[in-house]
Amino acid sequence: MHGVPSRCVQSLPWKQRPSPPFPSSFSAPFCSSASVYAAAGDAPAPTTLRPRFDYKGLEAQLPLPLQNAQERNDTGANPKLVLDLWKKKVAKEKELNALRAERTTIANEMKRAKELGEEERLAFIARGKVLRQELSNGDVVLRELESELLTEASHLPNLSHPSSPVVDEVVVEEHGSIPLPASVPLTHEELGKKWDLMDFERAAEVSGGMFYFLKNDVAILEGALVSWAMNLVRQKGFTPIVTPDLVRSEYINGTGFNPRSEANQTY
Repeated sequence: MHGVPSRCVQSLPWKQRPSPPFPSSFSAPFCSSASVYAAAGDAPAPTTLRPRFDYKGLEAQLPLPLQNAQERNDTGANPKLVLDLWKKKVAKEKELNALRAERTTIANEMKRAKELGEEERLAFIARGKVLRQELSNGDVVLRELESELLTEASHLPNLSHPSSPVVDEVVVEEHGSIPLPASVPLTHEELGKKWDLMDFERAAEVSGGMFYFLKNDVAILEGALVSWAMNLVRQKGFTPIVTPDLVRSEYINGTGFNPRSEANQTY
């Protein structure tokens, strides 16, 4: 069997944090789960789906993600930067929690204002104002850290299966005899035009370059393949669903797929 992808991608269960050799079962991504955030208010608001990453698992297996990114030629992935941002975020959260605890202590002390001296009461008030400003500024920094951390963590690829080769191509199996090569090999575009199976010109007008329309028998084959796949997974307990063509980007990010544009909705 020729043309095997050089890196067959499957996901490593980071929460298990195994040491090599890897487990035989790969089922969960580094993005361990997702959280749904809903805006407060009386009117229903769109929810925001955010992936939740296992940063402790990443830290425990740090040499492996670095090697994986290099082998997959992923120049946008930076596990060390992700861990640095995560540690800064954790430190900022601890700092803000300490400030909130101090604010709560001051609030409790102010409840017995009649028992406090004027100087002590004014000192509490002044410190409360400082805490309010520090918390406000700190929340801004924390949100910026969270946003940058989420962006950088989303660039990390899932681990390739350890059995997948690093080289360009490996022959896994061969079936039958090797056919004689065509006297004049044709590209897929030439074959599609020759047998009236693809229309590149109209597709370029409608959708832009690098697109094509499927026609005639190959269009029927496309539908048959989709029907076969849907029936196959339905036998495994999955529910067939036809989704809208337009999806909010946060939901795409939540599934682990990174949109390539800055648009907030994607077809």
